[in-house]
Amino acid sequence: MSTVSNIKSFPEFSSRKRKRTINGLVRDDWWLIDFSVEELKRVGINQIRGATRPKMFDGLFTYPTLWEVLTQVKNFNNRTENQRNPNKKPVGILLEIKDYEV
Repeated sequence: MSTVSNIKSFPEFSSRKRKRTINGLVRDDWWLIDFSVEELKRVGINQIRGATRPKMFDGLFTYPTLWEVLTQVKNFNNRTENQRNPNKKPVGILLEIKDYEV
């Protein structure tokens, strides 16, 4: 979470930082699995991909719930009448579920 959020600015969460081995690499970081939805809603997320992405939105948005993402996609499709895509099909969601113990 340290590279994609402002978690470092929450002293009350400092004790949650811990080491985990992911794909053979040990990382000392904060992990989503250790937080409640209510806590994650207090943490702002950052854009990290690409040097050209504006940083002005960093920290303004929080981790969305699946319901919030589904609602946003549904509203987008209704608002644009599915005309946003060249093939005129609605935007969809592809979920990738991972084992958090890996």
